[in-house]
Amino acid sequence: MKIKFAYTALLFIALLTSCSEQDYYDPNSQVIPDELSDLTVPSGFDWTTSSNISLNLDVDDQFNGSYYYKLQVFNQNPIISPNASLLAEGLAKKNEPFKAKVTYAKSDSILYVQETDPTGKRSVRAIYTSNALKSASVATLKSGSTKSLDINYTAPTRTYTTPSNATVISGSSYSISYSSNQYVIPAGQTFEGQINNSSWYDAYVYVEGTWKNTSTNTELNNLKIIIQDGGKYIPTQTSSNIKANGSAKIVVATTGQFNPDKKEVNVDMNNENGQIVNNSTVFNINNISNIRSLFNYGTMSASGTLSANTSNVQVINESSLTAQNLSINNNANFINKGQFTVNGNTFLQNSIINNNAAFTTQNITVNDATIENGCKFIINDKGTFQGTTLNTAAETLLKCNILDLQGNNKINLGSYAIMNVTNELKFSNSGTSINGPTSGNKALVKLEKFSITEWRHPAFTGYLEIESSNYPANSGSTGYDVPSDTKYVNFVRKGESTVNIEATSCNEGGNLIQRGGPVIITYPLSTTLGTTYTYAFEDNYPSIGDYDMNDFVLDINLGYTLSAANKVSKIDIQSKVRAVGATKRLAAAIQLDGVLKGNIKSITNSNTSFSGDVFSMSNGLENDQDYAVIPLTDNAHALFGANTSQIINTKAGETHFPAKAITISISFNEPIDISNVSLIDILNVFIVNGGYNTSNRKEIHLRNFAATKKSTDVSSGRNYSTSDLVYGIRVPLSLKYPLEWVRIIDAYPQFKSWVSSNGQNYPNWYETYETNKVYLLEQ
Repeated sequence: MKIKFAYTALLFIALLTSCSEQDYYDPNSQVIPDELSDLTVPSGFDWTTSSNISLNLDVDDQFNGSYYYKLQVFNQNPIISPNASLLAEGLAKKNEPFKAKVTYAKSDSILYVQETDPTGKRSVRAIYTSNALKSASVATLKSGSTKSLDINYTAPTRTYTTPSNATVISGSSYSISYSSNQYVIPAGQTFEGQINNSSWYDAYVYVEGTWKNTSTNTELNNLKIIIQDGGKYIPTQTSSNIKANGSAKIVVATTGQFNPDKKEVNVDMNNENGQIVNNSTVFNINNISNIRSLFNYGTMSASGTLSANTSNVQVINESSLTAQNLSINNNANFINKGQFTVNGNTFLQNSIINNNAAFTTQNITVNDATIENGCKFIINDKGTFQGTTLNTAAETLLKCNILDLQGNNKINLGSYAIMNVTNELKFSNSGTSINGPTSGNKALVKLEKFSITEWRHPAFTGYLEIESSNYPANSGSTGYDVPSDTKYVNFVRKGESTVNIEATSCNEGGNLIQRGGPVIITYPLSTTLGTTYTYAFEDNYPSIGDYDMNDFVLDINLGYTLSAANKVSKIDIQSKVRAVGATKRLAAAIQLDGVLKGNIKSITNSNTSFSGDVFSMSNGLENDQDYAVIPLTDNAHALFGANTSQIINTKAGETHFPAKAITISISFNEPIDISNVSLIDILNVFIVNGGYNTSNRKEIHLRNFAATKKSTDVSSGRNYSTSDLVYGIRVPLSLKYPLEWVRIIDAYPQFKSWVSSNGQNYPNWYETYETNKVYLLEQ
């Protein structure tokens, strides 16, 4: 301990008094000095920055137990973050799960399990650490059945027979009269002129020959034009209009032709009884507006816009229908059972598209509408959805270049369905979810990238695999929800999909997985965990001291070897002593809590410089202990070649000493079962600040870590903590510790709130510091 002379006389007297006490726990020395009176500690606060979760991870074994899968647990998604820290690693296969008790930072609300299959393909699943069960599993999925949409409608009359008594239309102009309602242009004849039905008679005109319509504006007024096989409708004007008023119909038979010269013809259907039925391969039109009933069984081409803006509209395509633009509004029902192509823009509002074949559009805007996809739904450029429900059946395809989900959208994917966004998926507003099936086989979401407008928080649910080369961070403003059960949503890197989907006519080749030969991974498995833990101590126990937490600063990285399923036969401790901000002799050691001394098979310790006056040792272990106690150093100053009065690496203006590495490897006679024990939590790191070679030595431990047998100051239960303050903390990173005489509450502005809130506020307080109040000279 070093003493700052500005400290109160009361504190100094307490320091001197404590040195002469045999029973050195003295409540009077626990008085909190004025310098720390603003730090309020709730009763029972555990001072921990970490928690743990019990994992029980099995795999969807595609090799029937012949090969192991590697499972790794990270604190961040390793696909997204190069800084993801490995928390645990193990193997699993059929009927042999990987089980581990994993320690993680309390600030981490989500952990990620990366599974590498025997062919090297990797996938990642998320685990919510707030899950009340504190466990997670990866379950085998059940087979699902393929289904397409059940789309039915009432078919119109498609074929008509010309009555034998039909009146022949002739001359240059013809008017429908009351005396007859059946008219014909006979085969082999051409009528060139206008047909008028100004009296709105309910009449039929059967075109078996050719009608060359010379009118610019034709009003059918309940007139039914039936173009029979071999018949032709040819407008003579470059541009002409047809008003299909009343119950007017245009019906074209299989070998009939409508506008074969592709003139500009616009049809306005402004009555709910109007109808167009095409069976032909030649039906060319510009615009059809106010559609009420449109049935296409042949090949229809619209060079302009097909639009429906009233209720109870039906547009049914069972063959090939092409339009420049499509606009459907106000409770219209569009049914596609063939090939429908929109070369320009599609607008859908308050209506339904039922697609059971191939629907392709350049762009689409969907507002408060529903799309039922039973095969291929292709958006070549951009889709913009607002309040949209899109249901896509099993083994189908939704493909888009850019998909902008603006808010309150639900995309529901069936088993083995594919959603492929080749450029960017945007979540631009709130309330959107992409949902896989609740049972069956996984759906696949292939994304070149996806982006989230700040705080829009979309959700992925159900059995889904998401494949992307560019993920946003799943935290803060770009966070998104995934199920807490890892058997559902998983993430993979671009090109590493694990969902094999056979090619069908509805999915453009499916998603066939090219698997290489299996790679044999087996035990023993050795791994080094990615989290560096800093242990920082205040050495003046039982007095409180200056609370700069830099009297002894130690970093630890942990590795282990699995000899069998979930059994650790060896641990490797890579430690670095970084600072000794004390002017008294300090020793340090690690007790392996719960590990009996007799279970230690062997120990290697890179530090062999022990004088023997603190730790009496045999074979790397301290003698006369029940649990394994492994000394790190009996003189921290001597590690740096310094004398005891020298303060090391806590003052900005003084020489920096490189950290001193101590490497320890420990092998066990009986492996440790990590399904029940957190390896990092059995490391009971402590320092010795007095009574070095006595049976009543002074040990400083983290809160809730017990003293060893060599410290008898345990009757009070306060060998590690006084006045609700602690003398040692552990944080899950390499801490930039405070400078000499700088209280930790001043170096870390969130520390005080973290303590006073019982750990609820700022659980990652150790990431925010004042740069002029922490030690920054380390390389």
